[in-house]
Amino acid sequence: MCIVIDMNTIPKVFDKKNLFHTEFEPVYNWILNDIGKFVIGGTTYYGELSKMSSYLRFVNILRDKKKVIKVQDNLVDNEENKIIEFLNDKKCDDPHILALLKVSKCQLLCSNDDRMFPYIRKVYTKNRPKIYY
Repeated sequence: MCIVIDMNTIPKVFDKKNLFHTEFEPVYNWILNDIGKFVIGGTTYYGELSKMSSYLRFVNILRDKKKVIKVQDNLVDNEENKIIEFLNDKKCDDPHILALLKVSKCQLLCSNDDRMFPYIRKVYTKNRPKIYY
């Protein structure tokens, strides 16, 4: 089983010193100590992740431990463009997350960006991903 983690929750999941880590520690443990895998991919996702260099290093460690599923960037980027066109709403600032979920067929999202949740309903009329927040 896999999970897409939005940038707004990466510190909460992976930084044990974060004030909200205890709320997201089950995700951390599931990935590190159980069957969970972290899904990544897409130019926008990597751009955001690269700004968080300490977490990028941690993601590379997870990748070495076979805990990361890498989705082809071009597939995510193409789907992101389709979603932007479909939604036609500049308020949606996370179409790359929606695209990553769709391309990977991942059914679990870790995010506390409730502004994104209505867009998930618009993009997924069936088989909506579950949200850990």
